[in-house]
Amino acid sequence: MRKPCRHSGHHAYYSGADIDIPETFTGKSLLPIMQGYADRIRGFLHGEHAGCCAYNHGNHYVTDGCYKYIWYSQTGREHLFNLEEDPHETHDISREPNAETRIQP
Repeated sequence: MRKPCRHSGHHAYYSGADIDIPETFTGKSLLPIMQGYADRIRGFLHGEHAGCCAYNHGNHYVTDGCYKYIWYSQTGREHLFNLEEDPHETHDISREPNAETRIQP
């Protein structure tokens, strides 16, 4: 038997439909954000994108809302953006001195 999906989006579907959320779900509901009651539900957000248009476009990213780190899994290329100063992600700071210290946990 297949286990239920544990993604946050599915959590919101159950919450929005007023259906009990299975105990096997480990994500958090995005519903408070969708309803405008919160602007975030986690300290960090991880996402990934499959290279649907080109193989080398596949990437993972993590952000805390202040910085965003992107790693292209097929090429190893990395980017780092200061979202407060550069919200449109036009200035990659990953090669600047001490860039790695900006995203330490």
